[in-house]
Amino acid sequence: MFRHFAAALAAALCLTSAASAEEPLISEHCLGNASETCFIIVEGQIEAGLTDQLRAFVGDGRDARRVVLNSPGGNLGEALKLGRYLREADLDTSIGSSDAMTRDADGRLTPMTLAAAGPGRCESACAYAFMGGVRRALREDDVLGLHRFHAPGQTIDGDSAQQLSGMLISYMVEMGIDARIFTLASMQGSDQMHHVTVTEAEEYDVTTPFGYAPVFLEPYKDGLIASAKRLDTVSAYSGVDQVTFLCRGGQPLVLLHAALHALEENSAGTFQAEIDGTFVSLPGDSLTIRPNGDEAFITAKVPPEIARAIADASDMWLSASFARVIGGNYAVAMKPSPMDRRMIASAFRFCID
Repeated sequence: MFRHFAAALAAALCLTSAASAEEPLISEHCLGNASETCFIIVEGQIEAGLTDQLRAFVGDGRDARRVVLNSPGGNLGEALKLGRYLREADLDTSIGSSDAMTRDADGRLTPMTLAAAGPGRCESACAYAFMGGVRRALREDDVLGLHRFHAPGQTIDGDSAQQLSGMLISYMVEMGIDARIFTLASMQGSDQMHHVTVTEAEEYDVTTPFGYAPVFLEPYKDGLIASAKRLDTVSAYSGVDQVTFLCRGGQPLVLLHAALHALEENSAGTFQAEIDGTFVSLPGDSLTIRPNGDEAFITAKVPPEIARAIADASDMWLSASFARVIGGNYAVAMKPSPMDRRMIASAFRFCID
């Protein structure tokens, strides 16, 4: 009875920020002819039936595995239904708007866009839908807002509020969210909003880990290796889950471990890097590929000057690049901390000093 009552109350609740409501719009977009760049953007008010609309849209042969939300909120029950569908369908979530995306002469969004979704907002009921994503990302300039639930023109008594609070906390736990963040929403008035910071989102597991963990050192023969493990999961065209920096026989090496690949030992490729804004490319004979079943080890020989640049880098992208049919770029993007840089330099010390 509790669950049915709370669900019925949630379906009647409207959690919306002060902005005017908009009809929901669902569309898919890709950054060029690459399926891994595709995303579905959902903009406007969350209304009853939106989940079924998205389910039908996704089921119509879509490539996108990420849903970008831009909504002031709406029907709380529908938002919870939408969140559960996103998790069931193994879809990721982020926040963004279509403002910067490509439009035709009539102002309509085009399927192939030249720009990714710009900063957006996901407030009130939308925040609960966002929590349903398998992988969840929040940028500094996006807005994620929570506040106390309310029913327009109605007063929610204490018992009903407690039952609904229990249902929302249960939903958060189901989605792997630290339910302590619910207190931040509960402390807001119905006309107030708590905007979740990137730090809070990470602390309360509202977002999922992304990128690479801090670099660690391990003994290697007479020296050291420096490695960093990926925090999020691998996917098509993004199969590298660990990067290692080392020296062997006086030669600086970058070793990429791919947990998902389509490589063979003789696959032709090049090593490319962008290090603090400077792009470099090395010939194919700098790469050695060692497939081993479901995993592959890709080793790049790098000149000492490139190894020094890597050890000093505060922002770098390293890639073993192949034809798209065998995986495209097996790449690593890192923003090493000062401690990370010292560890990478230690691993390279025996061949770049």
